[in-house]
Amino acid sequence: MNAAEQSHIIRALKADFFSTMNALTKKQLESTIQYLSDMYYNEGANLISDEEFDRLRETLLRKFGHSKVAEEVGAEPKGDKVKLPFYLGSMDKIKPDRNNLDAWLRKYKGSVCISEKLDGMSALVIKKGGKRTLYSRGNGTIGQDLSRMLEHIHIGDLDLETYAVRGELIISKENYAKVAEGRRGARQMVTGIANQKGVSKEMALIDFVAYEVIVPEGLKPVDQFKLLSKSSFLVASHAAFEAINMEILGELLTKRKRESKYEIDGIIVAHDAVYPRKHTNPEHAFAFKMAFAEQEAITEVLEVQWNVSKDGYLKPTLRFEPVNIGGSIIQFATGFNAAWIEKNGMGPGAYVEIIRSGDVIPHVKSVKSPSPSGPQMPPVKWQWNKTHVDAVLEDVEENPDMQKSVLLHFADKFGIAFCGEGTIIRLYAAGIKTIPDLLRLNKEAILKVEGFKEASAAKLAAAITEAKAKATRVEYAVGSGIFGRGVGVKKIEQAFKHVPSNLEASAQIVDNIAKTPGWSKEAAIAFVEHLPLFKKFMEHLGVAASPSPIKVVVANENKRMAKEVILFTGFHPKELEEAAKAQGATIADTFTSKVTILVVKDENVDNEKTKKAAAKGIPKFTGAQFLKILNE
Repeated sequence: MNAAEQSHIIRALKADFFSTMNALTKKQLESTIQYLSDMYYNEGANLISDEEFDRLRETLLRKFGHSKVAEEVGAEPKGDKVKLPFYLGSMDKIKPDRNNLDAWLRKYKGSVCISEKLDGMSALVIKKGGKRTLYSRGNGTIGQDLSRMLEHIHIGDLDLETYAVRGELIISKENYAKVAEGRRGARQMVTGIANQKGVSKEMALIDFVAYEVIVPEGLKPVDQFKLLSKSSFLVASHAAFEAINMEILGELLTKRKRESKYEIDGIIVAHDAVYPRKHTNPEHAFAFKMAFAEQEAITEVLEVQWNVSKDGYLKPTLRFEPVNIGGSIIQFATGFNAAWIEKNGMGPGAYVEIIRSGDVIPHVKSVKSPSPSGPQMPPVKWQWNKTHVDAVLEDVEENPDMQKSVLLHFADKFGIAFCGEGTIIRLYAAGIKTIPDLLRLNKEAILKVEGFKEASAAKLAAAITEAKAKATRVEYAVGSGIFGRGVGVKKIEQAFKHVPSNLEASAQIVDNIAKTPGWSKEAAIAFVEHLPLFKKFMEHLGVAASPSPIKVVVANENKRMAKEVILFTGFHPKELEEAAKAQGATIADTFTSKVTILVVKDENVDNEKTKKAAAKGIPKFTGAQFLKILNE
């Protein structure tokens, strides 16, 4: 490719990166990557961002398979060239939340050594026969002799006659701040100084920061750092870990980005064992990188996850390469609806811009590029709803995800403590697939479910019994979901004021409900049409059509709680609030210094309010415990 064609592609990438990238041929991608590498390593010119360069390489491999260019290390130097005494490879990258981290961890068990991936110029210093030589990495095989810099940069030494140490030629944030005006960046400055023929005063700003001992051989990564730390070398920040996951890596990278005295563009994870050096990137180590931004970031979609709602609607969630926006690691955002997924071609390989400002929930601000393979629609049998906006399951009643969603919704709305998603999954696997199945559970039956022991089975059984004892037909109606989407507690409470205890439907009920604020004639008709089904549901459960609501008996009304300020979290029990008020208590809306008692829905509630209460020594009670206190 000639210079004019290459310049045209670079301009196009800067103007519209994603559209241009997806339109490039294999030859154009390879030529562009080589050109950008040459400009980056030999001229210190960053024509595009590091993230965009990585995306070009990933696109080359994803679209065209194997490519030697995508695997090349650095760039061959333009000046005086020397063959390096050792191959100086790079690191394969594992991006956040990729499945290959799990595969890597299964292969390399045990502790790992994690160090900073310094954003400078990779180099090698060798000592042999009392003489030291400094090399640039170049393309890993051919580099430059930079020995003229040894007496002018900050570089340590080992108390050994012979050694070979890899490190980074880099300018600290503090030193660069002194000379930053009019310059393009610290790394570019190092490249420019290294490419000079002679020496300069600016060399004194450069540190050689060591991170690998090649000779002596046979040292584990942690032992290499121990040896370096005992020497006069500056050493990359490092630590040993017995176990890691994506969350640990993300938090560590965020911390090192913030606290390091040098610019870093990732962290290096190495299995803490001895491996022979090869003429390829090491398999036992990898670089971990993540995009950072203040409010917005562009990231690649990994998949569209389809979750079944209790009503059989398939709601999409985008899972993407995690990004750090404003200090928070984000890897999921709503996919809105099926129509949006189809229209925007959302699927693996799509690029989206995520925005998070203040306390606003992160969401997709714009679509930069659709998936090369097209939209990833639901993997089950589905159909469009009447408005052609949402995807709806075809086999609603037989779908396992739908059944679990119904159970989880019921447990939540019915107020069954200790019955979250993990519990529902275990119960479902044991054959508990319907609401009647759930409500019939006792301690003995729960003990037969894998994962339950005496104490946990007793707690869940008691929670089911307690929820049934307190429930009114409102809780049964809301939990069952029989009356459809958008019909919650308040609307059902309003409607049931006009429904007889025998749940018999009539035209008069429709008229009465339709006159209620918030209800239309159509909504009232739909509600009454579902009454027979709800009646059958209640009869199947063996529950009276109109079970008595919870009775809060106020033992005395002598204002004994006049000095108490009560805050409820996780639920809003009107009966308990009124009973507490009757005894003189004040009900708080938010956590303030005046709160004296915190009441939680159950022991599973763990949020900012419970943490603040614990820190301040404020007593915490469950709703059931607080009820007993009121009635003492």
